[in-house]
This record gives sequence, C-alpha cells and structure tokens, in this order.
Amino acid sequence: MAQKEWTRWLRLDRLVPFLTLFGAGLLGTLALLGKIQVDLAHGAIITILVLLASDALVARIGVLERIEEKLPSSKASTTLRPHSLIVKTSEQAATAREICICGIHNSLAIVPHEGFLKARLKDEMKIKVVLLDPSSDNTRVWDRITNKEPGSTSRQIESSLSVLRVLDSALGGLIQVRLVDIILPFSIFGVDLERPWGSITVEYQFFGVATDQRPHIRMSRNGRDEWYEFYKSQFDLVFKDGRSVIGDSSQREIA
Repeated sequence: MAQKEWTRWLRLDRLVPFLTLFGAGLLGTLALLGKIQVDLAHGAIITILVLLASDALVARIGVLERIEEKLPSSKASTTLRPHSLIVKTSEQAATAREICICGIHNSLAIVPHEGFLKARLKDEMKIKVVLLDPSSDNTRVWDRITNKEPGSTSRQIESSLSVLRVLDSALGGLIQVRLVDIILPFSIFGVDLERPWGSITVEYQFFGVATDQRPHIRMSRNGRDEWYEFYKSQFDLVFKDGRSVIGDSSQREIA
C-alpha cells in the first residue's frame, strides 16, 4: 500500500526543519502580541534559524519530488501480483485481434478455454503459441523443478497441442504454434502486442513453486510501461527460434 502523504511529514528530514519553522513562527507571533520580549540579538538568531530551516525543507521536498516524478512510469511494470489476481484468458482476449502465448505448456490458458478460443477464431482472431517441445529432455527437468511425477509436463504440453490442433483443423490459417527445447523463466500472454492498446501478462516460474503461487506482472503499451517492449521482443525472439508444428508463417500479421 502506498505511503499516505501526511505520514511523510513525520520523517526527521522534514519534521526537524518544520518544527523549527513552527517554533520560530510561534515566537514571532507571541512577540508581536506582546506576550514575550525579544531583543535584537535573539530576533536575529530566530531569523537565521527560520532561513536555515526553510532552505533545508525546500531542498528536501525538491529532491523527493524529482525522485517521485520518475516513479509513475515504472510503478505498474514493477509491481508483482499474486496468481489469484491474474486475468483469465476469456477476459484478456474478449476483443483481441491477436493473442500471443508463450511458456512451458500453458495448459491453463488453452485447454479450459477451447470453446472460447474457437468462438474468437470465428471472429478471425489470430493465435500465436510457443511451447516446450514435449519430446525434449527438458520436460523431465521441468518435472523435477515443479515437483511433479515424471511425464507430467509432456502430457500437459500434449493436451495444449491437442486442443490447438482441433482448433486449427476447424478454423485453419489463424493459428501458428512453435516448439522450443529450452525452459523459459517466465510465461507470456500478450494481447494485440503491436497495437497502441496492447497488453502483456508475464508470469514468473521458480523452483518448487506451484502454479497458483507464481507472481506475475501486467503491462500495457498505452501505459508506457518501461518493460513492455522488452517482453514483447522476448516473445518475438522465442517465436522466431521455435520449430513450426502448426501454421507456417513466422511473420506477425496485423489485421
């Protein structure tokens, strides 16, 4: 939770000069009201203290404001969110013209949403997918990393491929699927990556961490998130490196 504005004044670097100003102002007010007597020497000292406190306070506020000016552009892209807040496929791709999916098996983004994806393909939405090759030795490595029984990862990849093949046979020409033999440190779900309203969800993958515990970040192109272009280029590089198993075009098409 963001720190409330008023609590920032409780920090010593702001509180000390503020209290000095307050104290000097109080003394000056009491002197003007005739409640206390202040001679010339003490008046000069109070004036100097006021000037020093004012200078210190203005300097500190100026530094903080310059720092804060740089924060908004990176705030959204550097905030990790729990898996429970991840946006579902049917919500992210509700009006998409193209979705780009990249990860180990991405079965949660594909298999339960076969009907939805088929409906969107009828609207001529394009789909690009990159998965780990189910015949790769790295599937066994991923089984170990995620504490799953041997063969689990290959079966999940095959489940995703099976759905994608069914969709391609029914609505061919809109799906491109490629396989890689490397373990990616994150999965990507991108929507209309090349368009001004494009968005990317990146979910990080760690050793021994279950799917429902993985953190993710969500970025948008119109939000000027500093990492948006980085992760978009990561998808492009992995897709280009993959072996085509469905579809044969490696060039992203824009409707």
